[in-house]
Amino acid sequence: MNSLTFEDPELLKPLGKRKWPSLRIWRYWLDEHGETVTAVGDKESFTYTARATQTGGTKKFDLSGSLKTLNPESTSLESKAASIIYGSADDLTLSSLIVKQDSPKTEDHPDIIDLLGEWGGTWMWDKLEYDKDLQWLSEALTAGLLVCVTDGSYDRARARDVSGAGWIIYCVRTGRSMRGAFAERSKSASSYRGKLLGMLAIHLFLLVVEESGGMEGGKAEVHCDNKGAIYTFEKTGKRVPAGSKNADIQRVLRRIKARMKGKQSRHHVKAHQDDYKWRSQLSLAAQLNCVCDDLAKDAVKEASFAFDDDGLMKDNRTNRLSLELASLMIGTTKQMTDVSKDLCYLIGKARAKLPRIKTGVILGEAFELVQWDDLRSALDQKPRMYQLWYAKQGSGYCGTGKNMKQWQMTNNSRCPNCNKPKEDAAHLNVCRSKERKQLLQRSICEIEVWMEEHNTHPDIIEFVPLYLAYRGDRALASFDWMSKGFRAAAEEQDIIGWRNFTEGKIAERLRLSQEQFLLAQDTRLTIDSWMRGLIDQLLSLTHSQWIFRNITKHHSVNGTIQLEKRESVLKEIERQLDLGMGSLPEESRCLLEIDTTDLRRGSSKDQQYWLFAIIAARQAAEAAMSISNGKTKSWTSICKDKRYEEAKSQTPLPDNTDNEQRPVPDADKKPADGPTPRAPAASQPAKGRSRKKARVTSALELAEEAHGAHPV
Repeated sequence: MNSLTFEDPELLKPLGKRKWPSLRIWRYWLDEHGETVTAVGDKESFTYTARATQTGGTKKFDLSGSLKTLNPESTSLESKAASIIYGSADDLTLSSLIVKQDSPKTEDHPDIIDLLGEWGGTWMWDKLEYDKDLQWLSEALTAGLLVCVTDGSYDRARARDVSGAGWIIYCVRTGRSMRGAFAERSKSASSYRGKLLGMLAIHLFLLVVEESGGMEGGKAEVHCDNKGAIYTFEKTGKRVPAGSKNADIQRVLRRIKARMKGKQSRHHVKAHQDDYKWRSQLSLAAQLNCVCDDLAKDAVKEASFAFDDDGLMKDNRTNRLSLELASLMIGTTKQMTDVSKDLCYLIGKARAKLPRIKTGVILGEAFELVQWDDLRSALDQKPRMYQLWYAKQGSGYCGTGKNMKQWQMTNNSRCPNCNKPKEDAAHLNVCRSKERKQLLQRSICEIEVWMEEHNTHPDIIEFVPLYLAYRGDRALASFDWMSKGFRAAAEEQDIIGWRNFTEGKIAERLRLSQEQFLLAQDTRLTIDSWMRGLIDQLLSLTHSQWIFRNITKHHSVNGTIQLEKRESVLKEIERQLDLGMGSLPEESRCLLEIDTTDLRRGSSKDQQYWLFAIIAARQAAEAAMSISNGKTKSWTSICKDKRYEEAKSQTPLPDNTDNEQRPVPDADKKPADGPTPRAPAASQPAKGRSRKKARVTSALELAEEAHGAHPV
């Protein structure tokens, strides 16, 4: 102090003008003319007037009166603060003056929460936990005292399309914290996306703290237990590559980096350390990571049970992220990566709607009620040819009798089983054939067994098999004793129709009823897996009917087409027998010296062999008569005569007789003199054989049982 002052308490060099208001409460104020001093007291205030005759030096003031009590902090009549040395009780001596300083003008900055709301994506901040005063965030960010930790969660078993994120911002000096959690539904849901969302939430909040406080920068530590997420947030790039995964998060991150002035250091923290240590033994970042993990799991669990007022699952997959200026929607699905797959699917769905409505396959209202995404998911697992069959069956352009006749590929439009004319695609599952009914019943029993094994809603187990068994003669909602919620689902399914149900077209509310039931069960089965399983069972029911129908019609031995061919063979055999031996050479007459009963009951192969042999013998006889000018019918004699060595073979193909189709030799066909070897019974499939293979075997067995006993 001695180096700054004289012997008296006086600075060697004045400090100059004050830049900021003094914290002292001034009691004496001199007016702008320098004539009056106001002394502000707690209970009473006094005024002093300058003496009329004064010469240089200090200035004295005499008591002139009193005023009402004034607030020394709010006194604004005077412009100068005064230091006073008392001379006596009734006068004052002015010692020094300080020019009154106005408070500096400060910029108005928006509130942190209000600014977050302006950025959009408010669903990300619904579960914020914080103090009303958030000023500590700006101070801690400036001082570099913030530790930010995040974690993500994903439960494939219970919520396949939900990603959860939890995050904490913690001040190491004061111990104050701010935390949040949220869940997002999307087709791109995963544990990795949950961690990216948590990292994004932290960076968004650090940015809003900067901009709301008008800060020029700051420092913070950001911890995450996923190195891939850390790498994503550390890399720099001017553009987000087309088709990259989680492109929406990357676009928002690019915008954050362009605006953020502070610096963040990102660190990896090992996950789930509390599995083998007490949390009190962990580092601060590890402890906060465990808390974030709990927050993220709770968010996923809550989202799994979140329903709106209509009883439908809440879905925020159409919501934008905070600071996401634009998003691409295809239908109701936000695109987060390459759009080509979903775009092709939506275009195909739109193109398929009008033709199906025009042909009467499905009503316009029913088309919108179908869970097409689940049907698409089930068909994606099928072979290409299976998908082709389903497209033909669902559109009605399959190879039924009606279509085949219309395409001029056959003259017979009847069902090969029940003989009903004009067989179409709708007839497939309602055929009145005894064998087809038996197959349908077996398929329904297998569906019921599957339902019981896969945590199915009791009403679905009770009424869906009955609904299938009635084959469209009775509506699903017409059954009694079903719950109120399921009745609404049944009414919606009735709009779609029985035939469409057997082709895997399931109503949205029926899916919802099953989803709510699964969430209440102790199972890892998801609604998506259950829906794929049910659709697969329904498609197997329809496909087995198609297999049975085709085996009946196209079986190599006992199919209806083959039976028609064999009938024409028998007619030709009768005609050859009626012709007798007159036109046969002697060496070939043995063909008529056989037991005709054995010939008629013989195999198709033997019948064709005999028929072609006798036709060839008659043609050889005709050729011999022509070459020998009627002298002999024996082709053997012709061959022995050297004069006929130069004769060329002129054996033509046999002509049709009476417009009937001549049989063609088929050496690969199996004889009909015994039943075809059968596979193990489908009702009890052999060990290691899938239910799907057993279903196909079931159709094969019933077809062979139905047609194996036909007369040859």
